[in-house]
Amino acid sequence: MTTRSPAVVAAVLAAAMVGCAGAEAAVPECEPGRRLAILAQSVPTASLVPCLESMPAGWSFAALDVDSQRSRFWLDSDRAGLRAAEIELSATCDVSDGTQGEPEEDGTDRYQRLSSLSPRFAGTTYDVFDGGCVIYRYDFASGPHITLYQELHDAVTLFPREDLEPLTTGLDRLPAS
Repeated sequence: MTTRSPAVVAAVLAAAMVGCAGAEAAVPECEPGRRLAILAQSVPTASLVPCLESMPAGWSFAALDVDSQRSRFWLDSDRAGLRAAEIELSATCDVSDGTQGEPEEDGTDRYQRLSSLSPRFAGTTYDVFDGGCVIYRYDFASGPHITLYQELHDAVTLFPREDLEPLTTGLDRLPAS
């Protein structure tokens, strides 16, 4: 096993993202592809990778940030505002202050931590699974918050890493530093 410096991993990931200047090209869609493989490589232990199944009406993809420790993407909402939701893939997460709820995906545990109910509905949801965690951070206006919350969680799906193996194999051979 070779050891790679974070700088080398970041440089390779950045190079892989060249040519994806438009937001549409950067959307991590739920089909095996380069974008999803890059997210998977940011957290090599994660058995699942977050992706966007379909965008609900009024939602749009805002940005993607990938480095050697995690991946994050943001969603805008015409009702909740710019970057109303952030979705992060990480190797671990702290759910100690969260309340356990019903998981939406097989093989996951779900936790919820609310930070505000009024005047805004804000909080964090965690989907914990083998080798990783997806963290959903959101901040919505109080009025339509239940609908916005459900739309967010319906849009984001967890894709099995094993289905990406052919795409991630080449990325595993990053040059040693």
